[in-house]
Amino acid sequence: MIDPKIIKENHESVKEMLANRNMDFPLDILFNADKQRRDLIVELQRVKHQKNILSMEIATRKKRNEDGSTKISEMGKIGTEIKKLEEESKRNEELFSEYIGSLPNFFH
Repeated sequence: MIDPKIIKENHESVKEMLANRNMDFPLDILFNADKQRRDLIVELQRVKHQKNILSMEIATRKKRNEDGSTKISEMGKIGTEIKKLEEESKRNEELFSEYIGSLPNFFH
């Protein structure tokens, strides 16, 4: 299996390798799945960071005996968003793995 880093950094080398082998391979799907996979990782990390900050705010409000109900409802929305992003990420990862697994290795 080819290292995903090679695909990310050397699109043209991968295309050339397939052309040299006379292989018809849906590279666009693989390239798009890789980009989307990386974008989803970043987005998921951003939302989880948001959740962590919100958790700290809720804890601070509870220590001060302040109302945290709005922050708690925000936390529920963020939890739903995280779940949705994780499901999308899993589907995308499966697609990416399927395509990258069927891509032939480079000759050394």
